Amino acid sequence: MGKVVMPSGNAPVAAMAFGPNGGEAAHVAADTPLPAYMPGGLTVVSAMLVRPADTTAYVAGDLVANSVNAAGVAPIELADVTRAGVEAIRIERVRLRKTSPALVGAVFRVHLFRRVPVVTAGDNAAFDNGAGLLSLADITGYVGSADIIMDRAAAIGAIGVGLVNGGGGITCETGAVVGKERSLWALIEARGAYTPTSGETFVLMIEGARS
Repeated sequence: MGKVVMPSGNAPVAAMAFGPNGGEAAHVAADTPLPAYMPGGLTVVSAMLVRPADTTAYVAGDLVANSVNAAGVAPIELADVTRAGVEAIRIERVRLRKTSPALVGAVFRVHLFRRVPVVTAGDNAAFDNGAGLLSLADITGYVGSADIIMDRAAAIGAIGVGLVNGGGGITCETGAVVGKERSLWALIEARGAYTPTSGETFVLMIEGARS
């Protein structure tokens, strides 16, 4: 096992910045500052989705996306989820905000992925067949989901908060996509009969603790 070697002379522990195992400690100074961050820590990461310019009502199981064409669907990218690639985050809660104040039928499921999901359905098309079969080309990047009931609204917009499904939190690593090593992705599924506004915007937020 390595050891930390103290430099000669006396210095209070509070004024020392220790190096890696077996390395030497150094005085805290302008050229040897304390780390800018501590490992781990709490984080909130957000991203948004703008749905098509129509008011076609959703039914339970429909995909809420940016395009009615499956080929044009861009999953929501949550960037900078971790401090570095191949690190992990434990997601505890998911928040969803939208620009319409309507609460009737405003129940949604957020699906989370560690690689970009390829969907075979567009906005307002069936995403979940009701028996667990999702309109996806591959399931390997799937990490979990959260159900959200929007129960608070104001003159402009509504919001809801949900815990992750399955109990506890979701612990997952990022780094499954080259060039996007710190990202996760999400898709939104309607879980009720919901009538949107044209061009309605959804803002997704995940709350978690990083490794």
